[in-house]
Amino acid sequence: MNTDRSRITRRTVGSDAEQSLEEKLYPFQKITVPAPASVYYLGVPSFPIPDRSRNTIKEMIEKLQGQFCAELGGQALTCLGVIHSMLKPELLRALMTNNLEWRPTAALALLPDQPAPRIPSVEEVIEWEGDIPLNEVMPLITYITKPNAVKEASDLLFGKGALAFYISPLGEQAFLKKMKEVFGHVIEDPALNVINCLPFFRVDALLSANEKQFRALFCALDLYVGESAKDGGYVIVSSKCLDDEVMELVSSFKSRGIFFNLA
Repeated sequence: MNTDRSRITRRTVGSDAEQSLEEKLYPFQKITVPAPASVYYLGVPSFPIPDRSRNTIKEMIEKLQGQFCAELGGQALTCLGVIHSMLKPELLRALMTNNLEWRPTAALALLPDQPAPRIPSVEEVIEWEGDIPLNEVMPLITYITKPNAVKEASDLLFGKGALAFYISPLGEQAFLKKMKEVFGHVIEDPALNVINCLPFFRVDALLSANEKQFRALFCALDLYVGESAKDGGYVIVSSKCLDDEVMELVSSFKSRGIFFNLA
């Protein structure tokens, strides 16, 4: 278990009522963050997720997203991001093979706990002898917004540690514009300001976020579900409390005789 994961699982529970809630939410774990956000974590055995667990985890994530979208009246935009730092050959091949149907678009990936993307200087390129660490200085993320393409790509790429789902009440262009307003202000290089940007969250960044930052995020989206290889699981950020939805979801799986020992 890595450090980030331990910080979550060792969260102190104060009362019997809280312990009962924790048990009902399991295998999801609720992380304490400032209002108005609700953050949950779902651990997985590893990325890629082993076949024995993949279908169950995929069904849980999809049902949670589906329930959320239904509450928005079915009008929500679902944007799928694929972080380039996790682009193994099979993922890259899938994106290239389905390029015409999925219409993937590259954007800057903003990791709130890391420096903003930038174009390296000539001196740095010389120092690196041409071996530029792009995932550090200019991290990228490919995004897909066509509804059928999002479903197809998710079915194929789910569980590899590279995906992030962004669910927003805004239209595509309004969503991308608001994301740039909320996160793109940290990008100082004018050459990069014309490129869209999307955040890719890890637990550390959410633990250190404040109320103002969460409120800014929720101006652009209502639900974020991301695979985090560093945290060893799924990071879920919601503009509303999902306790009831998660408990109902977990209960439905248990009623089918499906119990959890995923981490």
